[in-house]
Amino acid sequence: MVHSRMEDNEKRCAIEALSKGEADILVATTAVEVGVNILRLTQAIVVDAEKFGLVSLHQIRGRVARQGGEGQFDLLFNPTATTNVTERLNVLVEHSSGFEIAKRDLQLRGGGNLATDSNQQSGQSDSFLLGRSISHDDLEYVMATIC
Repeated sequence: MVHSRMEDNEKRCAIEALSKGEADILVATTAVEVGVNILRLTQAIVVDAEKFGLVSLHQIRGRVARQGGEGQFDLLFNPTATTNVTERLNVLVEHSSGFEIAKRDLQLRGGGNLATDSNQQSGQSDSFLLGRSISHDDLEYVMATIC
């Protein structure tokens, strides 16, 4: 098992156990999302996938079969999930580019509220910039102009 409240040494030992074949299953939180290479990981199953952002799911998917071979990435989500959840999760089926996935996630879930007194991490907001209003189209224009 790996989770964020574990000591780094404990996490490393659990991941190494899977990599060395001493364990067949690793149950983990998103503590394994970024920067962790788990040898022998050929399948990842995400439970309650509707609760995750697409970028996080894309990062977890990127842990699978990093050493080559076949890999499988399964998303389990609430069967009564709305059409929006299904549409959002299908972005992972349609795209492999992290940039495109992040863009679509922002369009579908919104950027949240960036004010320091807010805890809204997703959802529609008037702005990407604190105190300024900017639309997705305006942001696309600025990005195209800069890049």
